[in-house]
Amino acid sequence: MTPENTRARAVIFDFDGTLADSFAVALEVFYELMQRDAFEAEDLMRLRGLTLRQLSKELKIPMYKVPFLLVRGRRAMFERMPEVRLVEGMANVVRVLRKTHKLFVLSSNSPANIRAVLNEYGLADSFTAVYGDVSLLKKRQKLRQIVRQHGLKTAETWYVGDEARDIQAAKRAGLRMVAVSWGFNNIHVLASHEPTALVFTPDEIISCINNN
Repeated sequence: MTPENTRARAVIFDFDGTLADSFAVALEVFYELMQRDAFEAEDLMRLRGLTLRQLSKELKIPMYKVPFLLVRGRRAMFERMPEVRLVEGMANVVRVLRKTHKLFVLSSNSPANIRAVLNEYGLADSFTAVYGDVSLLKKRQKLRQIVRQHGLKTAETWYVGDEARDIQAAKRAGLRMVAVSWGFNNIHVLASHEPTALVFTPDEIISCINNN
């Protein structure tokens, strides 16, 4: 095992809503899969305040169907990946942090979709590994696996995500957590789950991680 004092500092990024501004495209795919009309703006704002289970109930989608919808959604998203861009400023975050940290991606999206976007920005080689196709309910286990497999130190490993369940997974895995305000869950939901930090711009991620 790697000695404790030589373990690398690391940052594990969620992809959709954190690194990638894929929300609009994902919504269009959802509308197509569910064969429904688009949500009104006020409905979207309300939905951003719900947990996954609450969202499933609100949309009348049984939880057991969610994994199947995700599989179909990932396939549809692959065709739409040229439309997905990184959140403005996140490419710079990656370039700065890769100088001092090992970087990873952990996502329910597919590795092929993730790499397609990272390659567009010349960032694929910035990441030690990309972990895709991760079950929504198994992020905690996967975070622990990444820490163990790569000889990381939990106290110096951060998880960056955009949802309440990301915060919960990070806490249960013993990692520090940066919640970003530009993803799916709104700031009120994120703050109520008490992440290590809640940021409003990509540059704040760099300051938060490098100064702690």
